[in-house]
Amino acid sequence: MFDQARALESAQKDSESYSGNSAVYPRLLSAAHENDDCELKCEMKPESPPVVSAASAKCYFCGQSCHPRSKCPARTAVCHKCQKMGHFSKVCRSPSASASVTFSDRATLATITSAAAPGVLSKAVVGILVNGTEIEGLIDSGSSGSFIHPDLVKQLNLAVQQSQSAVTLASTSFSAKATGLCTVNIKVNGRDYENVRLTVLPQLCSDVILGQDFQKLHSSVTLTYDGTLPPLVICGLGVLKVNPPELFANLTADCHPVAAKSRRYSFDDQSTGVTQEYAPGPAQVGVEVSSLEQSPSSPPQHETSEDVPAPRRSTRVRRPPIRFEAC
Repeated sequence: MFDQARALESAQKDSESYSGNSAVYPRLLSAAHENDDCELKCEMKPESPPVVSAASAKCYFCGQSCHPRSKCPARTAVCHKCQKMGHFSKVCRSPSASASVTFSDRATLATITSAAAPGVLSKAVVGILVNGTEIEGLIDSGSSGSFIHPDLVKQLNLAVQQSQSAVTLASTSFSAKATGLCTVNIKVNGRDYENVRLTVLPQLCSDVILGQDFQKLHSSVTLTYDGTLPPLVICGLGVLKVNPPELFANLTADCHPVAAKSRRYSFDDQSTGVTQEYAPGPAQVGVEVSSLEQSPSSPPQHETSEDVPAPRRSTRVRRPPIRFEAC
């Protein structure tokens, strides 16, 4: 209805500019909404002999002479009056903004003169030095990269490497085009960072945004919000606050330790078929007895291979286990 009213108003003005018997009826070929891609053309069709068309037909979006919507210079422009896209502020019909101060959570574009991010982000804004110039930087844990405002690039006269990469915003359906890359030296809280790569991205909410690629240089980054709840640690290990376990907590008071004799046979003895831990053979017994019967003055007897005792089998020493039994 709004577009039709505009078309009728334009037709009335055109008809008044012609002579008495000449009548011109404008025909609207196509009308589109401000966010559509349709074209708006103004075509004059006279009924009587040829009549020169009026030059007063204007575009409702830019104020210039009538032209296709696809060629309108205001098609992608943002109105400075109502902050809507698709028209210039000189043809904007929105009511004037109130002079009262209002608080909004919407991110605004930071300029070099203000150099301030929205108030809702003040807890994450720190003062930094970029090539010796003091500005404000936003510590953004939700940004995968670091960015710089193009106005700051011009002010510092930074060398920009051309790039046309796309940057995805909070919603995957929105994206912005980066205009280049630049390398700067940054100083944050007295610490110097050399050769930091920043992506030049227009319409930032701060002069510089330090994202995760910068924050990953540290083991952790702490931001203080002065909240009432305890600190929230994400992707980290906190301190477990529990009492140390008690020894023998499940035993009753009348339980006393009892020593029991260990098993006679080890696992090695059972696997080899030995029935005793150590049993001296007849040869060993005979050697011990004969050695006791010999007198000290008798000459020593030479031992033969048959008299040599078998090597003693090594046994593993085990401590008796402790068992607890109720008395």
